[in-house]
Amino acid sequence: MIKPFSFVSSNSTMKKQLLPLLLLVQFAVVAQTVGIIQNSDTSFNGYTLFAPITGKTTYLIDNCGRIVNSWASNFRPGLSAYLLSNGDLLRGEAMGSAHPVYGSGGGAGGKIERTDWNGNLQWNYSYWDTEYVQHHDIVPLPNGNVLLLAWERFTRQQIKALGRDTAKIAASGYVWSEYIVEVQPSGINAGTIVWEWHFINHVVQDYDVAQQNYGNVASHPELLDLNYTGLNITQEWIHANSIDYNPTLDQILISSRLLGELYVIDHSTTTAEAATHSGGNSGKGGDLLYRWGNPEAYRQGNTNDRILYGQHSAKWIFDTENAGKIIVFNNGQDRPQGDYSTVEIFAPQIDTSGNYIKNVAGKYLPDTSFWVYKAPVPTNFFDNRISSGQELPNGNVLICSGTHGKFFEVTKEGNIVWQYINPVTQAGILSQGQTPSLFANSSFRATRYAPNFSGFTGKTLTPGLPVELNPTSNNCVVSSVKEISTDTHFSVYPNPSSGNEVVLKTEEDLISSEISLFDLNGKKLMAQKIEGTETILRLQNFCNGIYFIQLEKNKNRSVSKLVLAR
Repeated sequence: MIKPFSFVSSNSTMKKQLLPLLLLVQFAVVAQTVGIIQNSDTSFNGYTLFAPITGKTTYLIDNCGRIVNSWASNFRPGLSAYLLSNGDLLRGEAMGSAHPVYGSGGGAGGKIERTDWNGNLQWNYSYWDTEYVQHHDIVPLPNGNVLLLAWERFTRQQIKALGRDTAKIAASGYVWSEYIVEVQPSGINAGTIVWEWHFINHVVQDYDVAQQNYGNVASHPELLDLNYTGLNITQEWIHANSIDYNPTLDQILISSRLLGELYVIDHSTTTAEAATHSGGNSGKGGDLLYRWGNPEAYRQGNTNDRILYGQHSAKWIFDTENAGKIIVFNNGQDRPQGDYSTVEIFAPQIDTSGNYIKNVAGKYLPDTSFWVYKAPVPTNFFDNRISSGQELPNGNVLICSGTHGKFFEVTKEGNIVWQYINPVTQAGILSQGQTPSLFANSSFRATRYAPNFSGFTGKTLTPGLPVELNPTSNNCVVSSVKEISTDTHFSVYPNPSSGNEVVLKTEEDLISSEISLFDLNGKKLMAQKIEGTETILRLQNFCNGIYFIQLEKNKNRSVSKLVLAR
């Protein structure tokens, strides 16, 4: 049960004296197994989107793990989900049955759905046939189109004719490659492919001298070595697992799990140019503009120079202090030092002409990452599949440990300030107290959206119940409990408020003092300096409910309740 507490308002006749007041709400200590585990006042306040792999519903939760919105579907994710700038949900969907060629695992999807905030279907598009299928990731573009990542397969005869070493063709006789299509939505379930790019058009090999693409990849880092493979020869050659788009550069970022590399290509080309080595803003057609993570793949290093091992979710960073850099979840499987995961931020170097810089030997820069998160004991944090990282506006990083269904936020110093465990499993939603087994509550990615995200404009963000069943009152664990005292009185009006701002009036000019806003769970939501005897608090980013305003002067504090009822 929540312990009772009181507050002091401006019309109190109480004499000025120190009065203990419990500002941050205390809860009975209950062990949490799912849902919110930790919520520190140094975490970034926002709303986290995730689509459990084993479920059919996508969730948007607040920092206390309470559902702000959810979208039901007839399909499981395949695999990524995004909120659009108007609040719609764009999500890959897994086929209802296994694909006849690519099966039902490994990220196979095949469908795209866009639903509005209220769950109404806006667009449903299928992209699969016996020879191809959408998988893993999709990207919404500023023009309303969507980029799809897809597999395509080549027979033994087709791939051998391109110079593939026959010893590197799996027993199935097929090789799966990757390509990207851009779809322009039309109607409720149709779309037009307006652009394509294929890896197979940009390969080099030194196995078969009779082929036109014969050459040394060390001299052609803009091409992919057709015969560079992972340790295990399987029918899947590249296993791309994420794509991203940079609207400033008009470029696409691709992650290859099996080759341990990230690639950047030019999106400004036509489809015809994308199949060649010239054209577009770069003048290089569809060739690789940049590659990073495994210089051995283009003979500019050896195994000791490799940085990425089975990585996922490579994304450009926007709107933070590290804008322009790239963040990636480095799964770390088969590292020489042992299996452990890291989240890394690195900065590609570009010259004044827009070209990515290599060192004198021909290796793309940088040599090392700009920032790396790893556990104090590195091998204590390891996730061999899926997973993601996202830099937040306050400089913290949100991490999704995918197969464990665990989302946690760390500071740049590596301190964990927020933790959540996905309670949705293949067997159903867990009750508080139940512990999910490994892989049962997997999530491909988790994404945090700020309260001022454009998609939330005009939307109701009132939090409801947590996702888990039978939640305890401890659904929002506050990292600290403080006692405060009252010595300075103030008033807030209008209160209750039906608008987006209120005025705080003090008895004297307290220009050096600070005013803070807390929610019922004791989470600090905002802070600003006093502007004189009257200070305007702008609250358009906060939902209806009860809040507490704290004024602090010379380490003495006063608190008043505020009710938003718009």
